[in-house]
Order: sequence, then structure tokens, then C-alpha cells
Amino acid sequence: LLGPNPLRAHDAIGAKGANFLTWSCLHHLAERYGEVFRPTAELAERKDTGQSWYPPNHFRPLVNWALDGDEAEEFRTWILGPVIQMTSLMLHEQRSHLAHLNAIGELCAQFRRGVVAVIRDLGPEAAIATVEAYHRRHPAAAGSAWHPGAFEDMENAAWQQLYVNAEHDGTVGVVTLGRESYNSDVDRELNRAIDWLKAEGIDRVIVTGDFHITTQLVGADTSEFFPALENPDEGFRISSSWSRTARRLHDEFAVSVAFINGKRCLGGMLELLMHCHYLLALEGAELGMPEVTLPVVPGMEGCHWPFRKADHQHWPKLVELLLTGKTVKAGEAVGWL
Repeated sequence: LLGPNPLRAHDAIGAKGANFLTWSCLHHLAERYGEVFRPTAELAERKDTGQSWYPPNHFRPLVNWALDGDEAEEFRTWILGPVIQMTSLMLHEQRSHLAHLNAIGELCAQFRRGVVAVIRDLGPEAAIATVEAYHRRHPAAAGSAWHPGAFEDMENAAWQQLYVNAEHDGTVGVVTLGRESYNSDVDRELNRAIDWLKAEGIDRVIVTGDFHITTQLVGADTSEFFPALENPDEGFRISSSWSRTARRLHDEFAVSVAFINGKRCLGGMLELLMHCHYLLALEGAELGMPEVTLPVVPGMEGCHWPFRKADHQHWPKLVELLLTGKTVKAGEAVGWL
């Protein structure tokens, strides 16, 4: 629902230290916000002993059953309810900028999407209703640390710019990407940024990473592809809509420049930035299209767009890039990427 099993992550990074860190966080939260945060006896025991949550060489069991409607909703409530409630506390106390809180969920908790982005998609009414349903199942959680008012103003810029920021000096716009992989959230925010720059009369733009979180741009978020495994129309929708966004960087600006400022730029992110009129990169940055190793095809026009831009004598290099999935240093790709 949100991402990988956190207890398996504890074991992977070292159960003794990870269990102590989790216990310590909950212990201090309980001291300030009440008993609902008090660490369980089982967690305290594992903190003291360093015992792993799973035995060595334990593999995931084969699951050949599915949750029915009521079970799925209950599972969703138990998972999302406390996470949304905890986020309301952090927002109420203004612990950090919304984009940073969102990034913490992805980079530290390894959620597939940041919690703030999940809440934004739900909307205030559904988010509050989810927590209220959680309280009906766990009444002790209703007594403290719940601030539904934190979700009242989701239309403001802070809520709408979790991954993509845009600014301009009156002549040139700068769009910064704050996520390593491209997903539907980034796509929506990028379109919003382009719309705003066009409304401001800006026809020259620079697109780059944010020099902070995006030290590498690793491509498309493959979790976005899961619906397409059962419904081919979903694959077509994602590919066509994301390609339309990429085309806007080429078609709607007089000059567009992409700058790759990190260690690597791969897959969907490279496809996106190649649509700019000019592509600049640090000489040692690694560029590539590893889709063939998944295997999928480059769905943001990577199969044909670079051939349109490069002279035909460079096409064999592009074919090798696409068919092998190997990377190339930016300094070696001058003139054909």
C-alpha cells in the first residue's frame, strides 16, 4: 500500500541499531504526546536483545489469496490512518516544509510515494475520514496528536509543489525536479509549472535537478507500470500522457535547456530532458536507457525522439544504447544525445 515491510528493513540495516532507533523515537513521542505512542513490550525486548524480526534466510511466503472488499478497506485504514494522523501533527507543529516532509517518507521510510503526496491525492475529506475510521478501530489514538485542520488549505502552493518548483526572473524560467524517478505526481506538477511559466509570458526555460535530492535521476518509477500488467490501456495512457508532457518542453518554448547536474540520468528522466532543445551535463555523468533490462520499452518517445535529433551517422550508437541498456559518459555522447 505504501512501500516495503519496515520490519524487513530493520533486519536488513541491522536489527539492534534499527530497533533501538524506532524504540527511542516512540519513547520520546510518548513522553510528550501520550501513551498511544508508548513502544510495545515486543519492540522493547527486541531493542534490548537485538533479535531480528525474521529468521535468517527467510523468504516471503507464497500468497495465493486476496483480500475481499471489507478486509482491504480495514487493512487500508490500519495502515493509512496512523500515518495520516502523524503527518497532521508534524504539519500542525510546522516541523518542516511540506516538500521536505514528503521527501522524508520516500528517502527515509522508503515509501513509494511521500505521505504528503498520498494525502493530497486523497483530499482533505477522505484523509480525515480515514483517520476517523482508524479511531473507531483504535479509540486510544483519538485522544491526542490529531489535527485535522492541518489539511484545510491543500490548494496553496506548498501543497502543489512537492516535487517540482518553477521560478523566473522575468525573462528566463527555471524548473527544478525534486524526485529521482518520474511518476504521475511529477508529471502533474511539471505540467502545472509549464502552465504557470507560459501564463507569465516566459518562453525560455532551464530544466534541471534541484541540486539536493536529485543527485541522480534514475528514470521512471516502475511502480507506475503495475496497472498496465493487467490493463494494456493503462500502459498506453501513461506512455502517451507522459510523452505529451515531454513534448511541451520542445514545442511550447522558444528555447529550452536541460542541465544534468548529478551522477547519472537514466530512462524516463533522460527521455524527458532530451526533449529540450539543448541537453547539457557534467562530463562524467552517466547517461543511459536501461529499459531493455527490465524489460520494457522507452515509453516517453525514447525509441524515436533521439533519432530525430541526431545525425544519421550517430544512429548506431543510439541503437546500441537502447538494445544493450549500457550507460555512456556524457563526455562521450556529445553531438548525439
